[in-house]
Amino acid sequence: MRVLHLVGNLLLPKDPERERASGAVRVALELARAQARAGHQPWVVSIGPEAWGREWLGVRLLQLKPLPWARTRGLDFRNHLPYVLLCLRESFDVAHGHLYSYLRFLRVRARVVHVHHDPLHGADGAELPLIVRHCDALIAVSKFVARRLERGLDGTGQVFQVYNAVDTARFDPARYARERLELRERWGVKAGDPVWLYAGAIVPEKGVLHLARAFARLAERVPQAHLVIAGGSALWRQSFETEDPQAAYELEVRRTLTAAEARGQVHWLGVVGGGEMPAIYAACDAVVVPSVWGEPFGLVAAEALASERPVVASSVGGLVEVVQGSGRLVPPGDEAALENALRDLSHNPILRQQLGAHGRRAMLALTWEKAAAEVEAVYHACLHPPAAIGSRA
Repeated sequence: MRVLHLVGNLLLPKDPERERASGAVRVALELARAQARAGHQPWVVSIGPEAWGREWLGVRLLQLKPLPWARTRGLDFRNHLPYVLLCLRESFDVAHGHLYSYLRFLRVRARVVHVHHDPLHGADGAELPLIVRHCDALIAVSKFVARRLERGLDGTGQVFQVYNAVDTARFDPARYARERLELRERWGVKAGDPVWLYAGAIVPEKGVLHLARAFARLAERVPQAHLVIAGGSALWRQSFETEDPQAAYELEVRRTLTAAEARGQVHWLGVVGGGEMPAIYAACDAVVVPSVWGEPFGLVAAEALASERPVVASSVGGLVEVVQGSGRLVPPGDEAALENALRDLSHNPILRQQLGAHGRRAMLALTWEKAAAEVEAVYHACLHPPAAIGSRA
């Protein structure tokens, strides 16, 4: 089966093993890799300022340039027409959109939209009728997203729920015992000091400023506590953005943590490549995911649990489904509750160990092979429906 994964103008890494990518792009890449191992021919394609292509573990990675002339009478097809032309040149069975939901005019046998966000967030719900009109199925990354889709669609459209996954072999902390010691020594962490990790985009939706305020207070009361930050405000930046739209937000987070950083309790790693993350999880003792929006799934939480690290997370969206009994859930934006949860686990290494072990056992069931098989079942449901689906060109 030839599958075209579309990621719009999100940044597509040329080297997925070393370069960092947003969550939706990572899901597209991991699904494509699993599909290649299963004998399919997957492509992952983006739109960006330069054209390039390469092979990666059986997956065709491709970036297309927009067509500047494809805009008229208020209609803008500069980014979409390259996908249309690609489907005319190549023969694909399925077009699979990731944070790219407009699939009209693509010459393929089936069109699937993968929903990696809260579909009713802001004005997004108004677009659902148009999305459903031009696709055969929608895939929700959690029960939370599936419920939101069903509410917004009011019984129209096919909605399938497929959890994201995690490579538990890659995130096995036992593989990174040496790296754990080396990183902690580099950060100046003493034996027994609790180290918290935040990994991801430094943007308001992720609640990082709330974390900064909570940890700043915790650091004064628990001088042994450390916070490692792997990520940056530019992580969600799109391929055509030359400036970082969230730079001011990251600066405010940094200012809030200035005193703790001066005492050696905060460690900024910047945007880290995917290949480095397993060792970083292993070097830390617990992970915090303080999102204030309807987090659709929470890949960082899943990776943390696969790394046998407990998670303190906001009780929002799909995070509730991922974390369950493997950490602590706090109200979004509640800095006092967040500080209390961080303090409690900082003082209780045995509980951290128990929660982490529970989390790793839970993540063993979420493999990319399983997710790819469930996605393939969605493809087959679209390609071979009980009754013919009308044309959506």
